[in-house]
Amino acid sequence: MDHVILTASRFDLARAFYGKLLPQFGMKPVFDGDKFFYCVGARTAIGIEPCDPALAGERFVQQRVGLQSEADILGTET
Repeated sequence: MDHVILTASRFDLARAFYGKLLPQFGMKPVFDGDKFFYCVGARTAIGIEPCDPALAGERFVQQRVGLQSEADILGTET
């Protein structure tokens, strides 16, 4: 099983959005807490967590240093 953890500056909105979207892909919530939301299914898992409050004003930048995806690095598909 692969998983992806998304860090959101507006966790409440992200939690509400993904809480409706992910079940449409056959994913089921297995943990739903104040600071973490995690769904499993469709041969993967997706988690949502709030960002560090000091970084809440930051926005996503595609070319910023970071991990794009595990499959890109390993040269595999999941």
